[in-house]
Amino acid sequence: MKMAVMMLLNAHSISKAYFALMNTYKTPKGEAKDPRSTITYSEFEKYVEAFINKHPSLENLIGKDQGIRLMYVDSQIIEAIIRNFISNKLPILCVHDSIIVEEQHVELARAEMKAATNKILGTELSFDQNRLTYDVVQGTFTYKDKDFTNHYFDHFRSVLPLEATTRHITNLRTFNNWKTTT
Repeated sequence: MKMAVMMLLNAHSISKAYFALMNTYKTPKGEAKDPRSTITYSEFEKYVEAFINKHPSLENLIGKDQGIRLMYVDSQIIEAIIRNFISNKLPILCVHDSIIVEEQHVELARAEMKAATNKILGTELSFDQNRLTYDVVQGTFTYKDKDFTNHYFDHFRSVLPLEATTRHITNLRTFNNWKTTT
């Protein structure tokens, strides 16, 4: 569905999105047929209808070649967040439409994301956090459920790196040297 939505946002029409999607899943001769390549246009229209029912605010954007415009809006939001972090002399790393900040600045990042979407879109959006942080784990103590908290702590500890790599140590040393000379 994600691929179909991308096609729908970038295509000039719904039919062009369908044909682009079918071309994406075209199976080379001699290989097992990709089941996604067998979707009929009628079935595709039902998927589109279901998507519109779930996300009615996007109805006017599909099949209207809006992908580039939406990517530009996304870049404006990220740029506003970066500018605010830089003005506060805080490090921030962008990966596509995501940001990575130091753990102690997660709440600031959320506030900046909300402010940027409000400024650029005129509405505040919610955001996902894909990493379990120490603060989130600490917050589970409020539930007064030891098993729940222990589960979170066990998961948190299991994803922590056991030791720094040589490259990380070298890069960190280089960065810290740069920081002290700047």
